[in-house]
Amino acid sequence: MSRRHVTAQATYLAPNVIVVTVDGPDGSASSRTVSSTGDISSSARKQAEVAWGSTSIDVDVRMSTPPWLAEGDLVRLSGSAVDPDDGNQPYGQIVGFMIVGGVLIVQAGAGAGIFAPEDLTVVSPEDIDAATVEELEDRAGRPSSGAP
Repeated sequence: MSRRHVTAQATYLAPNVIVVTVDGPDGSASSRTVSSTGDISSSARKQAEVAWGSTSIDVDVRMSTPPWLAEGDLVRLSGSAVDPDDGNQPYGQIVGFMIVGGVLIVQAGAGAGIFAPEDLTVVSPEDIDAATVEELEDRAGRPSSGAP
């Protein structure tokens, strides 16, 4: 038996609100809401298995760009996304979006990293000391986009 290939769409509505939609064989669609990026693939797979009546399925998830985030935004990383022992400030600047749903940021004192959208909160330059903003803009190669 060959594996069926199914495409799912993950649409960010707000932080911790992601709608995962899978099309069924008869044109119907199944949608579920998940609260974290880590739950998207398993939700899509379960929906596809139910809709298509098979576990022999490969699911390709297409991600939307989170509407509350934009390239150039300054962000604060959540406590769960940073290592408190590394001594770096929990701030970064968005430099891109990954097709698989991650957000590419340059981080103050730490290079670059890929983070889940729900781990980022947009901040204004006034929320961060001026030297850190300057470092982030230098690393990103562009000025920040300003206030949230």
